[in-house]
Amino acid sequence: MNKIKTIAGQILVTMIPLGYLYFIWNTLPENVPTHFNGHFEADKFGTKSDILTALLIMALVSIGLSLLINNLNAIDPKKRYPDENSLMTKISWTIVIFISLLLLIIVYTTKNYGQADISSFFHKSIFILVALIFTVLGKFMANLKPNYFIGMLHGLLFLTYLVLLLQVATENKWSLKKIFLSFIAALLPFGTFYAAKTLYPAETVPTKI
Repeated sequence: MNKIKTIAGQILVTMIPLGYLYFIWNTLPENVPTHFNGHFEADKFGTKSDILTALLIMALVSIGLSLLINNLNAIDPKKRYPDENSLMTKISWTIVIFISLLLLIIVYTTKNYGQADISSFFHKSIFILVALIFTVLGKFMANLKPNYFIGMLHGLLFLTYLVLLLQVATENKWSLKKIFLSFIAALLPFGTFYAAKTLYPAETVPTKI
Protein backbone atom coordinates (compact mmCIF):
# COMPACT_ATOMS: atom_id res chain seq x y z
CA MET A 1 0.00 0.00 0.00
CA ASN A 2 2.83 2.42 0.86
CA LYS A 3 4.47 1.67 -2.49
CA ILE A 4 1.24 2.43 -4.35
CA LYS A 5 0.88 5.74 -2.48
CA THR A 6 4.50 6.62 -3.27
CA ILE A 7 4.13 5.94 -6.99
CA ALA A 8 0.80 7.81 -7.11
CA GLY A 9 2.40 10.81 -5.39
CA GLN A 10 5.34 10.77 -7.78
CA ILE A 11 3.00 10.66 -10.78
CA LEU A 12 1.24 13.77 -9.42
CA VAL A 13 4.60 15.55 -9.05
CA THR A 14 5.47 14.53 -12.61
CA MET A 15 2.26 16.21 -13.84
CA ILE A 16 3.15 19.61 -12.31
CA PRO A 17 5.22 20.84 -15.31
CA LEU A 18 2.41 19.78 -17.65
CA GLY A 19 -0.07 21.69 -15.48
CA TYR A 20 2.16 24.77 -15.60
CA LEU A 21 2.42 24.50 -19.38
CA TYR A 22 -1.38 24.24 -19.62
CA PHE A 23 -1.73 27.31 -17.39
CA ILE A 24 0.54 29.48 -19.59
CA TRP A 25 -0.39 27.86 -22.93
CA ASN A 26 -2.32 30.85 -24.28
CA THR A 27 0.51 33.26 -23.38
CA LEU A 28 3.11 31.37 -25.42
CA PRO A 29 3.84 32.48 -28.98
CA GLU A 30 3.11 30.04 -31.77
CA ASN A 31 6.83 29.66 -32.49
CA VAL A 32 9.03 28.95 -29.48
CA PRO A 33 12.77 28.22 -29.18
CA THR A 34 13.56 24.51 -29.06
CA HIS A 35 17.33 24.48 -29.52
CA PHE A 36 20.06 26.66 -28.03
CA ASN A 37 23.78 26.90 -28.64
CA GLY A 38 26.43 27.22 -25.95
CA HIS A 39 25.86 30.97 -25.71
CA PHE A 40 22.16 30.45 -25.02
CA GLU A 41 21.15 31.78 -28.42
CA ALA A 42 18.14 30.12 -30.04
CA ASP A 43 19.14 28.57 -33.36
CA LYS A 44 16.02 26.48 -33.91
CA PHE A 45 12.35 27.16 -33.37
CA GLY A 46 9.29 24.95 -33.21
CA THR A 47 5.65 25.07 -32.28
CA LYS A 48 4.11 24.97 -28.83
CA SER A 49 3.17 21.37 -29.54
CA ASP A 50 6.87 20.48 -29.72
CA ILE A 51 7.31 21.65 -26.12
CA LEU A 52 4.26 19.64 -25.08
CA THR A 53 5.62 16.52 -26.80
CA ALA A 54 8.98 16.90 -25.07
CA LEU A 55 7.31 17.28 -21.67
CA LEU A 56 5.11 14.23 -22.25
CA ILE A 57 8.15 12.14 -23.17
CA MET A 58 10.05 13.29 -20.07
CA ALA A 59 6.96 12.65 -17.92
CA LEU A 60 6.83 9.08 -19.20
CA VAL A 61 10.56 8.69 -18.49
CA SER A 62 10.05 10.00 -14.96
CA ILE A 63 7.12 7.65 -14.30
CA GLY A 64 9.09 4.75 -15.79
CA LEU A 65 12.03 5.44 -13.48
CA SER A 66 9.66 5.68 -10.53
CA LEU A 67 8.16 2.27 -11.35
CA LEU A 68 11.59 0.74 -11.94
CA ILE A 69 13.23 2.00 -8.76
CA ASN A 70 10.25 1.27 -6.51
CA ASN A 71 9.95 -2.26 -7.91
CA LEU A 72 13.66 -2.99 -8.14
CA ASN A 73 13.47 -6.05 -5.91
CA ALA A 74 10.77 -7.65 -8.05
CA ILE A 75 13.00 -7.67 -11.14
CA ASP A 76 16.46 -7.87 -9.57
CA PRO A 77 17.66 -11.49 -9.91
CA LYS A 78 19.73 -11.23 -6.72
CA LYS A 79 16.87 -9.80 -4.58
CA ARG A 80 19.18 -7.46 -2.66
CA TYR A 81 16.40 -5.19 -1.39
CA PRO A 82 13.10 -5.83 0.42
CA ASP A 83 9.82 -4.90 -1.25
CA GLU A 84 9.38 -1.85 1.00
CA ASN A 85 12.78 -0.14 0.97
CA SER A 86 13.10 3.41 2.28
CA LEU A 87 16.38 4.00 0.44
CA MET A 88 14.84 3.17 -2.94
CA THR A 89 11.86 5.36 -2.08
CA LYS A 90 14.11 8.32 -1.29
CA ILE A 91 16.11 7.83 -4.49
CA SER A 92 12.95 7.63 -6.59
CA TRP A 93 11.57 10.83 -5.01
CA THR A 94 14.87 12.61 -5.64
CA ILE A 95 14.92 11.69 -9.33
CA VAL A 96 11.23 12.49 -9.91
CA ILE A 97 11.51 15.89 -8.21
CA PHE A 98 14.72 16.64 -10.13
CA ILE A 99 13.08 15.92 -13.50
CA SER A 100 9.99 17.94 -12.59
CA LEU A 101 12.03 20.96 -11.50
CA LEU A 102 14.16 20.70 -14.64
CA LEU A 103 11.04 20.71 -16.83
CA LEU A 104 9.60 23.68 -14.93
CA ILE A 105 12.83 25.62 -15.54
CA ILE A 106 12.72 24.73 -19.25
CA VAL A 107 9.08 25.82 -19.65
CA TYR A 108 9.67 29.04 -17.70
CA THR A 109 12.78 29.80 -19.76
CA THR A 110 10.95 29.13 -23.01
CA LYS A 111 8.09 31.42 -21.97
CA ASN A 112 10.42 34.28 -21.02
CA TYR A 113 13.08 33.81 -23.70
CA GLY A 114 14.39 37.16 -24.88
CA GLN A 115 14.29 38.91 -21.53
CA ALA A 116 17.56 40.40 -20.35
CA ASP A 117 18.10 38.20 -17.29
CA ILE A 118 16.64 34.88 -18.51
CA SER A 119 19.99 33.47 -19.64
CA SER A 120 21.51 34.09 -16.21
CA PHE A 121 18.45 32.56 -14.54
CA PHE A 122 18.68 29.42 -16.69
CA HIS A 123 22.38 28.80 -16.10
CA LYS A 124 22.22 29.48 -12.35
CA SER A 125 19.10 27.34 -11.92
CA ILE A 126 20.57 24.39 -13.81
CA PHE A 127 23.85 24.65 -11.90
CA ILE A 128 22.09 24.68 -8.51
CA LEU A 129 19.73 21.87 -9.51
CA VAL A 130 22.51 19.60 -10.78
CA ALA A 131 24.65 20.34 -7.70
CA LEU A 132 21.73 19.45 -5.42
CA ILE A 133 20.92 16.15 -7.10
CA PHE A 134 24.55 15.05 -7.06
CA THR A 135 24.80 15.99 -3.38
CA VAL A 136 21.63 14.14 -2.42
CA LEU A 137 22.29 11.05 -4.54
CA GLY A 138 25.89 11.01 -3.34
CA LYS A 139 24.61 10.73 0.22
CA PHE A 140 22.39 7.80 -0.73
CA MET A 141 25.05 5.97 -2.75
CA ALA A 142 27.09 5.26 0.38
CA ASN A 143 24.30 2.92 1.52
CA LEU A 144 23.42 1.51 -1.89
CA LYS A 145 24.42 -2.07 -2.54
CA PRO A 146 25.82 -2.98 -5.96
CA ASN A 147 23.09 -4.26 -8.25
CA TYR A 148 22.56 -5.21 -11.85
CA PHE A 149 20.38 -2.29 -12.90
CA ILE A 150 22.40 0.58 -11.42
CA GLY A 151 25.51 -0.83 -13.07
CA MET A 152 23.70 -1.11 -16.39
CA LEU A 153 22.39 2.45 -16.06
CA HIS A 154 25.90 3.74 -15.41
CA GLY A 155 27.10 2.01 -18.56
CA LEU A 156 24.26 3.44 -20.64
CA LEU A 157 24.99 6.96 -19.39
CA PHE A 158 28.64 6.59 -20.35
CA LEU A 159 27.68 5.35 -23.82
CA THR A 160 25.35 8.35 -24.14
CA TYR A 161 28.27 10.62 -23.29
CA LEU A 162 30.36 9.01 -26.02
CA VAL A 163 27.60 9.47 -28.60
CA LEU A 164 27.19 13.14 -27.66
CA LEU A 165 30.96 13.59 -27.72
CA LEU A 166 31.11 12.32 -31.30
CA GLN A 167 28.15 14.52 -32.28
CA VAL A 168 29.74 17.68 -30.89
CA ALA A 169 33.14 16.73 -32.31
CA THR A 170 31.64 16.25 -35.78
CA GLU A 171 29.68 19.51 -35.68
CA ASN A 172 32.71 21.49 -34.53
CA LYS A 173 35.25 19.56 -36.66
CA TRP A 174 37.51 18.60 -33.76
CA SER A 175 40.88 16.98 -34.34
CA LEU A 176 41.50 13.37 -33.31
CA LYS A 177 43.74 14.64 -30.51
CA LYS A 178 40.96 16.77 -29.07
CA ILE A 179 38.45 13.89 -29.28
CA PHE A 180 40.92 11.57 -27.55
CA LEU A 181 41.62 14.06 -24.75
CA SER A 182 37.88 14.61 -24.25
CA PHE A 183 37.43 10.85 -23.91
CA ILE A 184 40.26 10.56 -21.39
CA ALA A 185 38.81 13.48 -19.40
CA ALA A 186 35.63 11.47 -18.86
CA LEU A 187 37.62 8.71 -17.15
CA LEU A 188 39.39 10.98 -14.65
CA PRO A 189 37.86 12.53 -11.51
CA PHE A 190 36.89 16.14 -12.32
CA GLY A 191 38.45 15.65 -15.74
CA THR A 192 35.44 17.07 -17.57
CA PHE A 193 35.67 20.32 -15.56
CA TYR A 194 39.31 20.68 -16.59
CA ALA A 195 38.47 19.88 -20.21
CA ALA A 196 35.64 22.43 -20.29
CA LYS A 197 38.06 25.14 -19.22
CA THR A 198 41.09 24.19 -21.31
CA LEU A 199 40.01 22.14 -24.34
CA TYR A 200 36.89 23.99 -25.44
CA PRO A 201 36.24 27.12 -23.38
CA ALA A 202 34.56 28.96 -26.27
CA GLU A 203 32.93 26.03 -28.08
CA THR A 204 29.39 26.35 -29.33
CA VAL A 205 27.90 23.23 -27.81
CA PRO A 206 24.29 22.39 -28.71
CA THR A 207 21.85 22.54 -25.80
CA LYS A 208 18.52 21.04 -26.85
CA ILE A 209 15.42 21.49 -24.73
